[in-house]
Amino acid sequence: MGHGRPAEPLDIGKERAVETLKSLVQISVEGLKLLALLNGGAVVALLAYLGNIAGKSVAPNMRLPIVLFVVGLCLDGFAFAGSYLTQLWLYNERGSHRYFLWSTFALAILSLGFFGAGAYAAAVRFPSVAPNESVSTGAWVLWTSADAPTYSSGFGVVTAYPSLQQCDAALLDEASRLTLEGFTVSSPKDHVIMAFKGKGANIAATRYSCLPDTVDPRGPEGTK
Repeated sequence: MGHGRPAEPLDIGKERAVETLKSLVQISVEGLKLLALLNGGAVVALLAYLGNIAGKSVAPNMRLPIVLFVVGLCLDGFAFAGSYLTQLWLYNERGSHRYFLWSTFALAILSLGFFGAGAYAAAVRFPSVAPNESVSTGAWVLWTSADAPTYSSGFGVVTAYPSLQQCDAALLDEASRLTLEGFTVSSPKDHVIMAFKGKGANIAATRYSCLPDTVDPRGPEGTK
């Protein structure tokens, strides 16, 4: 019988570490794929929904949820890039890879967070089925009025919504916009916001309110 080289002893610990690393990489890749599917699928679903109801009823304002989902998708893309750089750094043995590792982890968490925020923002904008939130044709109207030292606009219609919940969501969007424009915004009662800007005689005031389509804040003459 020939004499071959004796087989090297199997390093169980090393084999286990290699297999564990492979499984962790696979789990991470699948997690990033899931985030891409969640955010990207949500955008497609919202666009399909808006396209389906176009011309049939008043479409809810879904700009904010779509933006949140798109940002989440972009963050997931950056996380993919970070995972590639982490592996490349390890392959080239260029020192510590912790910066890329933790950056990738943070990006993935942010992507998940934006998906959650987008899902919540979309949920509150969908029509409500509560029986006490619809009247007559089921519409709720967002009204606005503006007063300044030199003029007063009176009440005007911004748009109508199928439900109070959607109108309130639009009200929150207006509050955010006015805050960014430098107004001081308050809500003296439900479904109403007041915004003020300026001082003394130069103060400007804007009001937004959600009312049933059977109520006209201009009074009886406004319905003529």
